[in-house]
Amino acid sequence: ADRIKLFKSCRPKHHSPHLRIFAGGSLEGRKGVALALRALAALVSRGVAFKFTFAGSGSELSHLETQAAALSLDPSRILFRDSLPLDQYIQTLQNSDVYLLPSLRDSGGLTLGEAMLAGCVPIVIRAGGPGLLVTTDCGYAFEPDSPEHIVEQMTNALQTLSTNEGHRLQLSANAVTHAETVLSEDCYLASVENAYRACARI
Repeated sequence: ADRIKLFKSCRPKHHSPHLRIFAGGSLEGRKGVALALRALAALVSRGVAFKFTFAGSGSELSHLETQAAALSLDPSRILFRDSLPLDQYIQTLQNSDVYLLPSLRDSGGLTLGEAMLAGCVPIVIRAGGPGLLVTTDCGYAFEPDSPEHIVEQMTNALQTLSTNEGHRLQLSANAVTHAETVLSEDCYLASVENAYRACARI
Protein backbone atom coordinates (compact mmCIF):
# COMPACT_ATOMS: atom_id res chain seq x y z
CA ALA A 1 0.00 0.00 0.00
CA ASP A 2 2.82 2.39 0.83
CA ARG A 3 4.55 1.73 -2.50
CA ILE A 4 1.29 2.33 -4.37
CA LYS A 5 0.97 5.73 -2.65
CA LEU A 6 4.60 6.47 -3.50
CA PHE A 7 4.11 6.05 -7.25
CA LYS A 8 0.46 6.99 -7.70
CA SER A 9 -0.13 10.07 -9.84
CA CYS A 10 -2.92 12.29 -8.52
CA ARG A 11 -2.89 14.88 -11.27
CA PRO A 12 -3.24 14.87 -15.08
CA LYS A 13 -0.07 14.88 -17.16
CA HIS A 14 1.05 18.37 -18.09
CA HIS A 15 1.14 19.22 -21.78
CA SER A 16 4.36 18.64 -23.70
CA PRO A 17 5.25 19.44 -27.34
CA HIS A 18 6.54 15.89 -27.73
CA LEU A 19 5.44 12.43 -26.59
CA ARG A 20 7.45 11.38 -23.54
CA ILE A 21 8.13 7.64 -23.66
CA PHE A 22 9.77 5.56 -20.92
CA ALA A 23 10.89 2.00 -20.33
CA GLY A 24 13.16 0.41 -17.76
CA GLY A 25 14.71 -2.77 -16.45
CA SER A 26 17.41 -5.16 -17.62
CA LEU A 27 18.50 -4.66 -21.21
CA GLU A 28 18.12 -8.21 -22.52
CA GLY A 29 16.95 -9.48 -25.90
CA ARG A 30 13.69 -10.83 -24.46
CA LYS A 31 12.64 -7.30 -23.45
CA GLY A 32 11.86 -6.44 -27.07
CA VAL A 33 13.56 -3.03 -27.03
CA ALA A 34 14.82 -3.68 -30.56
CA LEU A 35 11.18 -3.81 -31.71
CA ALA A 36 10.46 -0.59 -29.82
CA LEU A 37 13.32 1.16 -31.66
CA ARG A 38 11.90 0.06 -35.01
CA ALA A 39 8.51 1.54 -34.04
CA LEU A 40 10.18 4.78 -32.98
CA ALA A 41 12.01 5.00 -36.31
CA ALA A 42 8.66 4.58 -38.10
CA LEU A 43 7.25 7.30 -35.85
CA VAL A 44 9.95 9.70 -37.06
CA SER A 45 8.89 9.07 -40.67
CA ARG A 46 5.34 10.09 -39.68
CA GLY A 47 6.55 13.39 -38.27
CA VAL A 48 5.72 12.60 -34.63
CA ALA A 49 7.90 14.33 -32.03
CA PHE A 50 8.97 12.19 -29.07
CA LYS A 51 11.70 11.46 -26.55
CA PHE A 52 12.42 7.91 -25.42
CA THR A 53 14.25 7.15 -22.18
CA PHE A 54 15.36 3.68 -21.09
CA ALA A 55 16.63 3.41 -17.53
CA GLY A 56 18.66 0.27 -16.96
CA SER A 57 21.65 -1.67 -18.21
CA GLY A 58 22.49 -5.07 -19.60
CA SER A 59 24.12 -7.12 -22.31
CA GLU A 60 22.01 -5.63 -25.13
CA LEU A 61 23.06 -2.01 -24.58
CA SER A 62 25.82 -1.76 -27.19
CA HIS A 63 23.71 -3.67 -29.74
CA LEU A 64 20.73 -1.37 -29.21
CA GLU A 65 22.88 1.75 -29.48
CA THR A 66 24.22 0.40 -32.79
CA GLN A 67 20.68 -0.38 -33.97
CA ALA A 68 19.46 3.11 -33.05
CA ALA A 69 22.27 4.60 -35.13
CA ALA A 70 21.50 2.25 -38.04
CA LEU A 71 17.86 3.39 -37.91
CA SER A 72 19.05 7.02 -38.08
CA LEU A 73 17.41 7.78 -34.75
CA ASP A 74 18.60 11.15 -33.49
CA PRO A 75 20.54 10.68 -30.20
CA SER A 76 18.60 13.61 -28.77
CA ARG A 77 15.42 11.51 -29.11
CA ILE A 78 16.82 8.27 -27.62
CA LEU A 79 18.43 8.17 -24.18
CA PHE A 80 19.88 5.06 -22.56
CA ARG A 81 20.88 5.65 -18.96
CA ASP A 82 21.73 3.70 -15.84
CA SER A 83 19.14 2.92 -13.19
CA LEU A 84 17.83 6.06 -11.50
CA PRO A 85 17.70 6.94 -7.80
CA LEU A 86 14.19 6.28 -6.45
CA ASP A 87 13.08 9.92 -6.24
CA GLN A 88 14.34 10.68 -9.75
CA TYR A 89 12.81 7.45 -11.06
CA ILE A 90 9.37 8.35 -9.67
CA GLN A 91 9.60 11.89 -11.06
CA THR A 92 10.62 10.55 -14.48
CA LEU A 93 7.65 8.18 -14.54
CA GLN A 94 5.21 10.89 -13.48
CA ASN A 95 6.58 13.17 -16.22
CA SER A 96 6.26 10.47 -18.91
CA ASP A 97 3.22 9.83 -21.11
CA VAL A 98 3.84 6.26 -22.28
CA TYR A 99 5.48 3.09 -20.98
CA LEU A 100 6.78 1.20 -24.04
CA LEU A 101 8.25 -2.25 -23.45
CA PRO A 102 7.16 -5.06 -25.81
CA SER A 103 8.73 -7.79 -23.67
CA LEU A 104 8.42 -11.24 -25.21
CA ARG A 105 8.82 -13.03 -21.87
CA ASP A 106 8.21 -11.39 -18.53
CA SER A 107 6.83 -12.10 -15.08
CA GLY A 108 4.57 -9.67 -13.28
CA GLY A 109 6.27 -6.59 -14.65
CA LEU A 110 7.10 -4.51 -11.54
CA THR A 111 8.27 -1.49 -13.53
CA LEU A 112 5.14 -1.71 -15.68
CA GLY A 113 2.91 -1.58 -12.60
CA GLU A 114 4.83 1.37 -11.18
CA ALA A 115 4.61 3.20 -14.51
CA MET A 116 0.85 2.67 -14.67
CA LEU A 117 0.46 3.96 -11.10
CA ALA A 118 2.36 7.06 -12.24
CA GLY A 119 -0.11 7.54 -15.10
CA CYS A 120 1.90 6.19 -18.03
CA VAL A 121 -0.15 4.58 -20.79
CA PRO A 122 1.31 1.07 -21.28
CA ILE A 123 2.15 -0.48 -24.64
CA VAL A 124 3.12 -4.13 -24.20
CA ILE A 125 2.95 -7.58 -25.76
CA ARG A 126 0.26 -9.96 -24.53
CA ALA A 127 2.79 -12.42 -23.11
CA GLY A 128 3.24 -13.25 -19.44
CA GLY A 129 2.42 -10.77 -16.69
CA PRO A 130 2.17 -7.58 -18.78
CA GLY A 131 -0.46 -9.19 -20.99
CA LEU A 132 -2.57 -9.91 -17.91
CA LEU A 133 -2.15 -6.49 -16.31
CA VAL A 134 -2.94 -4.27 -19.31
CA THR A 135 -6.52 -3.98 -20.56
CA THR A 136 -7.95 -2.09 -23.54
CA ASP A 137 -9.40 0.47 -21.11
CA CYS A 138 -5.99 1.58 -19.90
CA GLY A 139 -3.48 0.81 -22.66
CA TYR A 140 -2.41 -1.45 -25.50
CA ALA A 141 -1.48 -5.14 -25.33
CA PHE A 142 -0.69 -6.70 -28.70
CA GLU A 143 -0.55 -10.37 -29.62
CA PRO A 144 2.97 -11.81 -30.03
CA ASP A 145 2.70 -12.51 -33.75
CA SER A 146 5.10 -11.34 -36.46
CA PRO A 147 7.70 -8.66 -35.61
CA GLU A 148 6.48 -6.55 -38.54
CA HIS A 149 2.89 -6.56 -37.28
CA ILE A 150 3.95 -5.77 -33.71
CA VAL A 151 6.03 -2.81 -34.90
CA GLU A 152 3.17 -1.50 -37.06
CA GLN A 153 0.67 -1.74 -34.19
CA MET A 154 3.02 -0.01 -31.75
CA THR A 155 3.68 2.77 -34.25
CA ASN A 156 -0.05 3.31 -34.78
CA ALA A 157 -0.69 3.35 -31.03
CA LEU A 158 2.08 5.86 -30.39
CA GLN A 159 0.81 8.11 -33.18
CA THR A 160 -2.71 8.01 -31.74
CA LEU A 161 -1.43 8.88 -28.26
CA SER A 162 0.56 11.76 -29.72
CA THR A 163 -2.29 13.29 -31.74
CA ASN A 164 -5.26 12.57 -29.45
CA GLU A 165 -4.48 14.13 -26.09
CA GLY A 166 -7.96 13.53 -24.69
CA HIS A 167 -7.71 9.81 -25.40
CA ARG A 168 -4.21 9.66 -23.91
CA LEU A 169 -5.27 11.42 -20.71
CA GLN A 170 -8.27 9.10 -20.32
CA LEU A 171 -6.11 6.01 -20.72
CA SER A 172 -3.62 7.53 -18.27
CA ALA A 173 -6.28 8.04 -15.61
CA ASN A 174 -7.62 4.53 -16.21
CA ALA A 175 -4.11 3.06 -15.91
CA VAL A 176 -3.72 4.60 -12.45
CA THR A 177 -7.08 3.27 -11.25
CA HIS A 178 -6.58 -0.19 -12.75
CA ALA A 179 -3.05 -0.63 -11.36
CA GLU A 180 -4.10 0.62 -7.93
CA THR A 181 -6.86 -2.00 -7.83
CA VAL A 182 -5.00 -4.96 -9.32
CA LEU A 183 -1.80 -4.39 -7.34
CA SER A 184 -3.54 -3.87 -4.00
CA GLU A 185 -3.08 -6.24 -1.08
CA ASP A 186 -6.81 -7.06 -1.06
CA CYS A 187 -6.68 -8.11 -4.73
CA TYR A 188 -3.58 -10.23 -4.13
CA LEU A 189 -5.11 -12.01 -1.14
CA ALA A 190 -8.34 -12.65 -3.04
CA SER A 191 -6.39 -14.12 -5.96
CA VAL A 192 -4.45 -16.44 -3.67
CA GLU A 193 -7.63 -17.56 -1.92
CA ASN A 194 -9.34 -18.24 -5.25
CA ALA A 195 -6.34 -20.29 -6.40
CA TYR A 196 -6.47 -22.43 -3.27
CA ARG A 197 -10.22 -22.90 -3.60
CA ALA A 198 -9.79 -23.97 -7.24
CA CYS A 199 -7.10 -26.49 -6.24
CA ALA A 200 -9.30 -27.86 -3.47
CA ARG A 201 -12.03 -28.66 -6.03
CA ILE A 202 -9.70 -30.71 -8.24
